[in-house]
Amino acid sequence: MKRVIFISTVFFVTLYGDIFSDAVSDYRKGNYVRALNGFYLAAKEQDDAAAMFNLALMYEKGIGVGRDIRQALAWYRKAAEEGSVEAMYNLALLLEEKGDYREAEKWYVSAAKAGHSDAMNNLAVMYWKRKTNDPHRYKKVRMLLEEAAAIGNEHAARNLQRLQRNKF
Repeated sequence: MKRVIFISTVFFVTLYGDIFSDAVSDYRKGNYVRALNGFYLAAKEQDDAAAMFNLALMYEKGIGVGRDIRQALAWYRKAAEEGSVEAMYNLALLLEEKGDYREAEKWYVSAAKAGHSDAMNNLAVMYWKRKTNDPHRYKKVRMLLEEAAAIGNEHAARNLQRLQRNKF
């Protein structure tokens, strides 16, 4: 599954200075510990969803800090609750990897509703793999794949072809 890596370039100024953009600059220079601290300050002091997302990513990948999936999950969740669509998607991926399919589905649905094509594709695959007697399962899967393919998701386009050939 495709993992989204995003170090934002959104800029804003507060009484504390431009903490977020300084953290982005530090990250780009390879000063990962300083970047981590800057993202932490922006997340805590400014409730910045992009900073929360970047913290989660750094914890997930072990960049500037020891790899810590629990911290990654916590920061992705905070960013997702603040409306970060990429955080919703990455949170769903991690939850699915951990086997928490119900919670993963919730976040895939949120990201898909916000137009995230990879979330649409993954949600369709999740629905397809779920062997139920739901008479609408095929229709839900097809609709998600069609929508994702229509906005250019190549994985969804291939999965839609497989679905139509009944080889999904």
